Amino acid sequence: MSRVDDDFVLAGDQALHSALASIPGVSVIVFDHAMRIRALHGTALQRHGYVHERMLGKPAEDALRAPVWERLRPLVTESLAGRTVTICQRSEDGEAVYESTFSPVRHEGRVVAATMTSREITAQVDAERQLSEAKGLLQAILDNSPMAIYLRDLDERWVVANAETCGIMGKTAEELVGHPMSEAFAPEVFEALAANDREVMAGGEPRSFDEVVGDARTGNQRHVWSLKFPVRDAEGRVIGLGGVSLDVTDRERAARELAAARALSDAMFASAPVGMLVSRDLDDGTTEVVQCNAAFARMLGHEPADLLGAIGPAIVHPEDLPIRARLLENLRAGLPASAEMRFIHRNGQEICALTALSLVSGPDGERLIIVQTVDISERKELETRLQYLADRDPLTGLFSRRRFLEELDREAARARRYECISSLLLLDLDGFKQVNDCFGHATGDDLLMRIGDALRSALRESDVVARIGGDEFAVILPDTDIDGARAVAAKLVAAARARGGVAIGARRVDVTASVGITLVTGTALLTSAELLGQADVAMYWAKDSGKARFAVFARGGGIATA
Repeated sequence: MSRVDDDFVLAGDQALHSALASIPGVSVIVFDHAMRIRALHGTALQRHGYVHERMLGKPAEDALRAPVWERLRPLVTESLAGRTVTICQRSEDGEAVYESTFSPVRHEGRVVAATMTSREITAQVDAERQLSEAKGLLQAILDNSPMAIYLRDLDERWVVANAETCGIMGKTAEELVGHPMSEAFAPEVFEALAANDREVMAGGEPRSFDEVVGDARTGNQRHVWSLKFPVRDAEGRVIGLGGVSLDVTDRERAARELAAARALSDAMFASAPVGMLVSRDLDDGTTEVVQCNAAFARMLGHEPADLLGAIGPAIVHPEDLPIRARLLENLRAGLPASAEMRFIHRNGQEICALTALSLVSGPDGERLIIVQTVDISERKELETRLQYLADRDPLTGLFSRRRFLEELDREAARARRYECISSLLLLDLDGFKQVNDCFGHATGDDLLMRIGDALRSALRESDVVARIGGDEFAVILPDTDIDGARAVAAKLVAAARARGGVAIGARRVDVTASVGITLVTGTALLTSAELLGQADVAMYWAKDSGKARFAVFARGGGIATA
């Protein structure tokens, strides 16, 4: 392939790169085999002091700062050799983190260039760091808690035992975890403790007990207050038992430690990185928020105190109130209760959050609902943007071929189900190649956009129009018979004629359109490919009959109409 061909391929890919780079936090750089920068999209480089216009066409070693190019050069080389490499890297100032993918650009089986697509993941890295810190905090709490904290499985084997638990048992965590509970206690003590465990497992609800255990460190019997609760998996099945045991031999000391534990619990609730609410589940079916942490309030632009009381329905998007009602219904029925749900920010903005509900018993036996939320608004926005790019032709903004075929499948299914008639039009531009040859592809692209706008203006909102090839367009006319289709085809031919002229200086090219028509009926039972084939045959009949006209597909031949 020649250098000119390579340039043509790279220019053709710029629309895709530009579309990707329009996503916030994404940038694209294209390198050719001479290590020159051929294209730049996105704002990441500009944020770090680079100017696109000064970089385009220059060798990368001149355009990029030496330490940066020294790090990127071997990765670009690998990509030009046909391999895809992904790395994480920090910006030169250390303030941003990017995930960069180096990919080969292929044309007809040959690598013609390499792209570096970078996505800013600073927030993700920070979130992972916060999660690691939270895990470290939890481990520190377990290791330093004056209370014995433990988990046991359904076979009464230790799964978790914190330092206090191990101290009471006189064993290390390795000597406890994985071993039966019966090995750690005298038979009579084991039977009493196991009976309490089984009562909790059978009832499925947390319960507290006054228990007596031996302290291996002192050899004395200790009276402990134990809160035991069933541990459930994501499906709500009980998979084990958890417990917290507090030494209450010294009541005054126990009271102080309990107050400290409550303060710690409140602090953990208030500083949790996920949004959390605690609500009373009232007998009349309503809820009343009694506690709101800072993360949830911040997500909606409020102070925690603003969100107390019967505010549940008021902060949920009106269209998602049925989702809220279903979650509460599932929760009260003992079923899993989680879903994506939209909330309303103080400024009116929609906030999409992954929301999970759980039901617990409060100190006085009242039903409390714990609501946990994670803001996924940015992820949903990115998904929407990517779906738009997948559904649309990047040049004209009309539907893409893939999306059009989906719409045609749906229209054919509707015609079969309701025995209605619709029409399919296939439009091809006459003389478009001459525009590209005479005036260049930029002028050709501008003409395609004008034709796309003209088609859109000539159609109803219920009609479907797409660019399905280079200079080929397709239209679905729902609930339109052959006479209606003829009238629309005549409008489209006239619209293309009116907008299809290109003149630069003394040179002029007039582009027209030939249209093929076929019916979409409930009796034909044709696939989308067969329907397009019929319309294609009719379109070529129109071209062979003189162009700038339409033709209707018929089994015995086509009828050309000027």
